[in-house]
Amino acid sequence: MGCRARVRLMSGKLVASADEHNHAPPSHARCGNGAFVQLRPRGLSNFSGLASAILPSPITSPTVAALALHALNFPRILPKTDLWLRPPNPEEKKDPK
Repeated sequence: MGCRARVRLMSGKLVASADEHNHAPPSHARCGNGAFVQLRPRGLSNFSGLASAILPSPITSPTVAALALHALNFPRILPKTDLWLRPPNPEEKKDPK
């Protein structure tokens, strides 16, 4: 299970997913408050045991099974995107009187 992202190295070369850029997908993400949370356990490669532990009956519909697998694969925590924004300047908010 490798990373499927296309990344640009510091040299400017764009590395495809099948080339030497083949590391494991991230296991943790940073929350908005700065804390790290685990996205999925590292040893979790087979979802059948997890589905049987969560659901009382096995999933019989392929559509429902695909949706459940999709929900398990993607984190519910959005990445922090405002890392490079300037903090608000308190002097700009003064009333013009």
